[in-house]
Amino acid sequence: MTVVFAAGNSGAEDAEMSLNPFSEAPWVISVAAGTLDHHRGDFSSNGLVYDNSQAGQIGGGGHTTWTGDRIGVYHPDVTAPGVAISSTCDTAGTVIGPCPPPNYDNATADGTSMASPHIAGAAAVLLQANPSLTPAQVFSALQATATPVKAADGSALPFWEVGYGYVDLNAAVNLVRGKSWSKNLPKAQAAADARVLAADGYAVSRSDMWQYAPPPVTFAGTDAHTYTAPVALGTGFVKVTLSHPSLAVVGINGTSYVVTVRDAAGQVLGTTAESLTEGAGTATAFIDLRSFHNPPVAYGAFTFEVSGQYAAADPDTLDSDSLLGRMVTLSVAQVIAGR
Repeated sequence: MTVVFAAGNSGAEDAEMSLNPFSEAPWVISVAAGTLDHHRGDFSSNGLVYDNSQAGQIGGGGHTTWTGDRIGVYHPDVTAPGVAISSTCDTAGTVIGPCPPPNYDNATADGTSMASPHIAGAAAVLLQANPSLTPAQVFSALQATATPVKAADGSALPFWEVGYGYVDLNAAVNLVRGKSWSKNLPKAQAAADARVLAADGYAVSRSDMWQYAPPPVTFAGTDAHTYTAPVALGTGFVKVTLSHPSLAVVGINGTSYVVTVRDAAGQVLGTTAESLTEGAGTATAFIDLRSFHNPPVAYGAFTFEVSGQYAAADPDTLDSDSLLGRMVTLSVAQVIAGR
C-alpha cells in the first residue's frame, strides 16, 4: 500500500515545524500544496530548515539526538496542485461549499488535502505503468523526477518548504517504464538527494530534539523547562526552533513561547522570536557563534531555557495540529557553513 498524507495548512508566513505530524512517517508521502503555475501555496505547511533526523523510536525522556549530515525526516516530500482546486462539495458546506440541491455543483478550495489526492492518483498511474513497483519505488520515482517550485522572483524554493519539488508525472512514468528502470531509479534518487543536500550550503553536525505535553494553560512563564546539549568547538551556528500550541486551525497564532540560549559560561547568546502573526505557533532563532568576540563563545554544555508566556492546549489532541493541540517540540541544530 502506498500511503499519502496532506502536509498541513499551517505554514503561513513560512512557519517552520508546521507539518502535519501524521505525514512525517518515512513511509508516508507528505504532500505540499502548489499553484498550477508551480508556485507554493502560501498556507502550505513546512518542515525544519536544518534537519538531520532519522526514522526510529524517540529517545528516552522525550529527548533524541542525531549526528551526521543527511536529509532528515521532517519535511514535505513533494508538491502537487492544491490551490483553487475544483471538487465536489456537500449540502452543509462543512469543508467546501455548500452546494445545495438541485444542482449540487462543484466548488473550489485551497489546501494540502486538495493536493494529496493528486499524488494518490499519480501513484495509481505509476502502478499501472509498472505493476512491479513497490511503495518505496513509487515514492522514489515521484521524488526523483520532481521539478523546482518557484518563488515570486522565479528562484527555486527550499526543500524544507516544498520537498523535492513539483511532481512531474510524465517524467516519473517514463522513468519507471524504461528498460533499465530498476538501475536508473536509484541513480535518479541519488542525484536528487545530492541536489537537496547541496542547495543551502550548510551541513548539520548534530541536532537535539525534546518533546513534552504542555499544561492546559500557560502564562507568564509557568511552563518552564531547561535543556542542555554539548556544542562542539568549530560549530558556526546554532538554529533553535520551537513548536508550541496555537490556534493554527483557525489561522491565528495568539500564543507565545521564548527560548533563551546560553553558552557554557552562562553568557546569553540569543532568544527566539515568534515568527508568525497567524498559522502555527513557531519560535525561532539562528545564532551566529562566530560573531561573539568580547567575550567569545564558551563551547561545551549550552543551555536552552524554554518559557511559555501564554498558550492553551487541548490534551485530547496533543499529537495533531488541530485547534490548540500541539506538543511542545524543541529542535536545536548545530550547523557548519559549507560541505
